[in-house]
Amino acid sequence: MKQLLGLTLFLALVINFSIGQTDYSKDTSLVFKINYNIQSFDDENDYRILLNSLNGFLKTKNQCDTSNAYWVQSEFKKYKYPYGDLFGIEYSRKYKSSNFYKPTLLQIINTEITNQYILKLAYTGPDTLKESTIRAIYNIIAVKQSDGSYQFKSMLVENTACWNRTTIGTITYIYKDNLNRELAEQANQLNIEIAKKFNVTPISIVYYKCKNPIELARIKGYDYWPWMYIDTTGGRAEGGNTIFAANNSEWFPHEFVHFYTPEVGMGLLRQIIDEGCATYLGGTVGKSVEEILKTTNYFYKKYPERDILYDLENNYRINGKMEVLYPVGGLICKLIDEKLGFEGFKQIYYETDFYKAIERVLGVKKENLADFLKNELARYK
Repeated sequence: MKQLLGLTLFLALVINFSIGQTDYSKDTSLVFKINYNIQSFDDENDYRILLNSLNGFLKTKNQCDTSNAYWVQSEFKKYKYPYGDLFGIEYSRKYKSSNFYKPTLLQIINTEITNQYILKLAYTGPDTLKESTIRAIYNIIAVKQSDGSYQFKSMLVENTACWNRTTIGTITYIYKDNLNRELAEQANQLNIEIAKKFNVTPISIVYYKCKNPIELARIKGYDYWPWMYIDTTGGRAEGGNTIFAANNSEWFPHEFVHFYTPEVGMGLLRQIIDEGCATYLGGTVGKSVEEILKTTNYFYKKYPERDILYDLENNYRINGKMEVLYPVGGLICKLIDEKLGFEGFKQIYYETDFYKAIERVLGVKKENLADFLKNELARYK
């Protein structure tokens, strides 16, 4: 009898709770799905406000990456692109769709701070596909404001709160374990030299030193991101003059250069100025531009039938690894510098056509450019 009474009471509580809670997982006004067993709030009105705020952010985030009413405003001053990882995350190159990956709110997690929660988002492809298409699982923080609304911020500060911070000249290093001061001082000197090359004042850089791509992805908020498990090193330069290095080193010259290359040109020309200069002055994947050009020369000697311009325009990867853009861009920037100095780049800053720009500074027409580049590569044996 007691067991029956207990079961009846339990069922009554479940029924009453269900009646009092709205099933938002079927709300078509939301641009995201909700995990069916999500941990919601006791205060349903507060829960609805949080969902509406998240909905507003996800609907508007791709309109601008430097401002958003739903994001904590102070982060724009510090990081410039604080939700850059989520900007355009819906895009699929494979399926040629700008809205392929759709968000799901997997869970809301309480934190030790009152009125602050971690939201776990998953971006996945359509259920109709036979293959699994998970783009990312990413965490952001929801912070309740004084007016009852919610704004969001990145996980970076919380995830690195216990890390060390040391400033060496123009570079502030943020790191978990040890710092190689000698290498850090060399990096600082390189930053000063790059600034001289561009005839500008050295930029103050914030440098996150991570052991590997997994650690880098974790501090930024990822639970899953294909790159974090595929690559073993790497990194990137981001807004706010911030470098995220996944090479367990204080030395990442390629990324330093990105802070100095002007945001000019369009399409392929823009990529050549940006990645080409970075490769020329800072190398890539731990190798100097000369070493990379030797590898590239060997590849095109081995496969002479390959069209180097086609490979350049279509992001072809040499041996499935390095994109042709890096060595060819580095070679072009090196040739411009040798012929005209860095002032030569100013002649093509506002060109819109890559081939016309090359003809202007190097005097080589499009129909002769492929042979010209292969001949120049042949100097590196």
